[in-house]
Amino acid sequence: MQLRDPLTGRLRSVRAHPFGFLAMTATIALIPWTLIYISQLPDHHACRFGKWYDGEGKHVCGAVPSFTAIDTPHARIHAMAKDAVAASNSNDKHRADRIYKEMEDVSGNIASLLDRIKIECRI
Repeated sequence: MQLRDPLTGRLRSVRAHPFGFLAMTATIALIPWTLIYISQLPDHHACRFGKWYDGEGKHVCGAVPSFTAIDTPHARIHAMAKDAVAASNSNDKHRADRIYKEMEDVSGNIASLLDRIKIECRI
């Protein structure tokens, strides 16, 4: 059975999402001269993965357990990113760093779930 290249490509591109998002958030939260408005950060529906999840992903993989399971940690990492940026913007670098470290665990969970989605959906 051949994999559908467009879907596989999309899933691979969103597979990198937790790590790219984590790196971006760390950069924003931990560099002292960086200021960003929290409203500039996307929620878990507006990011690249969220758009796939709410659209094509739901159509193709909506019935598999890992697909459903990823929603909570995905929403959580976006909320944590906003908290990290808020801490950074208020010059609380220790709190921002603590949140970032917690985000690493959530990001690892998301990456594992993405791998399971690929297997369970056979994509």
